[in-house]
Amino acid sequence: MPERIEITRMKQNSENREYVLENVKQEGALLEFASDELRDDKEVVLEAIHNNPEALEFASDRLKGDREVVYDSVSKVGWTYCYTQENLLEDRDLLLAGLKVTGQILYFAAKDMRDDKEVVMAEEKTEQIRKEGEVIRQEVSELSAESDWLKEQTEILSEDKEKLLSENENLESQQKKLQREINKMVQSKETMERNIHTYDEDEKWQLPEPGTLMSAKAYRDKKALPLVQKLKELVKNLTLKCIQLTEQVKKLTVKVDRQQNQISRLTDKAMEQNDMIERLQEKVSDLGHLERYFGKERVQAIVEQSKTIEQAERAEKRPKRAYDMGR
Repeated sequence: MPERIEITRMKQNSENREYVLENVKQEGALLEFASDELRDDKEVVLEAIHNNPEALEFASDRLKGDREVVYDSVSKVGWTYCYTQENLLEDRDLLLAGLKVTGQILYFAAKDMRDDKEVVMAEEKTEQIRKEGEVIRQEVSELSAESDWLKEQTEILSEDKEKLLSENENLESQQKKLQREINKMVQSKETMERNIHTYDEDEKWQLPEPGTLMSAKAYRDKKALPLVQKLKELVKNLTLKCIQLTEQVKKLTVKVDRQQNQISRLTDKAMEQNDMIERLQEKVSDLGHLERYFGKERVQAIVEQSKTIEQAERAEKRPKRAYDMGR
């Protein structure tokens, strides 16, 4: 893996005080690649620590014994107390400042400091805060996860709603079309009912009396068959119309059933969303109880301090050097 350009340039300018000072202000860990002289420069080291408290690791041994330098780092991340020189191990205020961040640094303290009642109480308080912070962080994490899930479900629900509205519009259009066909059928029925008298009495729908000299064959061919043919055509047209309308009704019924299923699914999702909202409100209520019990500012402080402790714990688990490659 190629070396980062910032590291390369820092190595090339490791003795250039102005260059080093400007760059550690932007990235404190680059102090690792400064010259020994500049890593012993208090102003340079303080600027690096202001940007990244863990940069204390790369300070000279002399500055690791400088209380101002060490305090600036330890009070922020705690675990860098392990770099403290012997002359500061009896500094109780320095130790207490680190213990406010993480109780694990007590291991590096001088023996009489580890037996100090105030120090032990501070370590226990930090551990208590860490546990309280863990509970709150878990609550916040659950709230965040449930909030994300709720947003996702809301988006899905909104998409389903839009789709359902679109399909509903199509269904309404088909219903109107079918209604027009039904109206036509009703009109045909009404027309037929109005014309029953015509079918009963109009001469063109009646078989006339045979003429005196007309044979049965002639009567059949000229009178009976034409009338039967007209009746067949009428019945055929009405039958086809009924079949078409029946098919349309079947299709519409299927679509109505499908829509009902979609409405049912949408209703279920809405109920799930309401349940989730209720659970979310319970979580918010729980957080409110914590804020009323501990105080809003303390809860916020616990969350922030818990995050700092978590960062410190992660830092202790990883290698101490900021970069894998050497100077």
